[in-house]
Amino acid sequence: MANVIYRDVACTNGHEAIYAILSRLVLNGWTTVASSDGTTRGTSAPGSAAALNASNAWWLLNHTASGRKLGVQRKADSNTWTIQVTPGGYALTTGSGSAMDSHATYTKPICNNAQRYPSSATTATKLHLVVSDSAASFCAVLRRTPFVGGSTDACSILSVDVFTDVQWSSNPDPCVYTSTYSDTNGAGANPLSGSSFNYAWYRLGIAGETWSGQCYLENPGAACGNATSSPGGTDQLYELRWCLNALPGPLGKSTIYRGLQPYRTPITGVDSGGTLTWAAFGGVAVPNDGVALGS
Repeated sequence: MANVIYRDVACTNGHEAIYAILSRLVLNGWTTVASSDGTTRGTSAPGSAAALNASNAWWLLNHTASGRKLGVQRKADSNTWTIQVTPGGYALTTGSGSAMDSHATYTKPICNNAQRYPSSATTATKLHLVVSDSAASFCAVLRRTPFVGGSTDACSILSVDVFTDVQWSSNPDPCVYTSTYSDTNGAGANPLSGSSFNYAWYRLGIAGETWSGQCYLENPGAACGNATSSPGGTDQLYELRWCLNALPGPLGKSTIYRGLQPYRTPITGVDSGGTLTWAAFGGVAVPNDGVALGS
């Protein structure tokens, strides 16, 4: 398994950003189930970003190996979206021109008619996208460009993080789904928060199954995002485990995120060893291709 990295992809509006993400996912193990221009449902991918810039336009993908589904739908404007996910193994009911295909029980929103792209001040962004070439894992991070006030933190994050469950080896959906937006460019803190940014199924398929938005990456000693450098004076990257408020113990180790100490401003890549193989976004870092992110 390897990561495919797309760095510094320029976007000027929300539908460009969403199209940039999904069009690259279909190059790496995902396929189109259906899409709509807001009026007519079809089974091919949108032909361009502009095709997503209509009220209720949507695009639904399937991860071929796992069967997980990811759907996005433009709402009142191209800054505002609904994003839904479905675990593998559940057939979807066909939607319509204005409604995505879905499963009545197991399709869940991780963003419900909410802002996911800047609408004021600096609205140009750059996308950093990390996609697994085999698992359903990916992480799409948007940051304003040029950097606002020197900060390299993110304004928007969308990710699917597939992990190995350390407590339940037969977990049918060992995965955390993240969608978050911060107009003050602080989205990098939200994977570390259990406040409805990160979602997962708890006990899926057995008694007590629950869809929960109370997942978070543990933050040892509150080091991740701390402004204080380590005594050695170098960047520290910490492997982190996903946890769930309702479950004693961890779910499993993140395959995408690392915790970062200290908070990086205005460094544009983690400088450990000078390799820049991790890209910094506030208190977290995600894989990078060895080149510093541009402003």
